[in-house]
Amino acid sequence: MHGEPAQVIADDLDLTGVDSGADLEVELLSGPQGDASTAPDPASVGSLRLRPSSRMLPDGSSEILPEQTAQRTRCPVFHIVARRTPLRWDAIHGLVLSHELPLITSENRPADVAPGNWCKYILARRLETGRDVADAVIRALTGDRDEPAAMAMIDELAGGRGLVPKIADAARRLRRRRPDLRGRWGAFVGSGPRTAYTKFNPPEAPAIDELLRADATLTLELYPRYSAYCASAATVSGRDQWMADFFRGGGGAFPQPRLRWLAERRQALGSASRLTVLFPTTDVSPLNYLPRTGAATYLDRMFYVWANHSGFRGMMLAGNGGIGTYKWDGAVLHRLRDMRFVECWNHYCRDGARATMRGRPDCG
Repeated sequence: MHGEPAQVIADDLDLTGVDSGADLEVELLSGPQGDASTAPDPASVGSLRLRPSSRMLPDGSSEILPEQTAQRTRCPVFHIVARRTPLRWDAIHGLVLSHELPLITSENRPADVAPGNWCKYILARRLETGRDVADAVIRALTGDRDEPAAMAMIDELAGGRGLVPKIADAARRLRRRRPDLRGRWGAFVGSGPRTAYTKFNPPEAPAIDELLRADATLTLELYPRYSAYCASAATVSGRDQWMADFFRGGGGAFPQPRLRWLAERRQALGSASRLTVLFPTTDVSPLNYLPRTGAATYLDRMFYVWANHSGFRGMMLAGNGGIGTYKWDGAVLHRLRDMRFVECWNHYCRDGARATMRGRPDCG
């Protein structure tokens, strides 16, 4: 990737505390479908691919059936970057370039990014109806005014602003009108300490079910805050259990239906939707998910807990796209944060390691 980042509007991304004029860049990493041992398909680089037949795995990832010869679908892991200054996160850029089938996602395609390397970012809050959202996805993927994007992602499935019924309607329309676009679009799923995914699936507008029936990619925003982690228990094992509960829901400190429920719902509907995950990187209030001191250790701990205690390890492996990261902006204090993230990604996602690299976070 070369040149200047794409521009998007910060206030529509709910980047609290970021200057309204901040530059934004949205980056999307991807890996091929299949298990972690599957080698990338050189023939698939730089061109659009149809979704191959696959089978679901219990942990929410997917596996291509060995007998299938269809070409791979791009598998998204998202990196959203908001910049107050024209800093370059070189390690993140290197990860985009060096791993399989990288995509850049933004509202408008930068001139130096080929359509086959680009994901269209659809801001549902700006659009009036579900039809409008569906039409935006279709235009992005069919090249109504430009060459088609490789993927399109809707931001975001969350409470407020009528987003749940709007996205439910959009997913239903896309499934019925354009089944040929299956596997090439999806939606972010918002999260917080009290989030229950069932709230995104009411009987009158079951957005989760509609997305799953459409085989849409669901990218889960999972941001456990360091201060809450430290306050959750007196022991390291207790804190790690708290974090695992935060990730998967359905028990312990977080009984709300979350990832466990979503994986079960996916299986019940026979969906081929791909589930991917985002971790936070920021350390400056009010986006202080990581501590200012020892942030790299806590970042490593999120990867470690997911690998060993979430019950959904397959979702973090490179064959499923790996772990993504969100909110690369002015709230990232340390300029080596991108290097620390890449170290974790290579260790846990690429190499499939389970051992911690940095040990336990210092909770004082």
